[in-house]
Amino acid sequence: RRKASRRPGRENRDDNDALDVGSRVEVRGDTGTVRFVGPVHYAKGDFVGVDLDLPRGKNDGTVKGVTYFRCKPKHGTMVKRPDCILLD
Repeated sequence: RRKASRRPGRENRDDNDALDVGSRVEVRGDTGTVRFVGPVHYAKGDFVGVDLDLPRGKNDGTVKGVTYFRCKPKHGTMVKRPDCILLD
């Protein structure tokens, strides 16, 4: 059973929505393109690497010396799946 969400926009998202490299997503109010989905070396669980449309990220796809994807500086961010809203 899915837990109720207290964040706006989450109530319409299904955890089973396909989220693949190339998918367009909204992340914390910003939009971007998924460039990576999978495990990372610095934390447990799968993460989603997003190439943001605007320079509001923290990296260029490289985190703690490991390159997960490539994008412009400050356009990359790594988030957990629940932080992504799949766009049409």
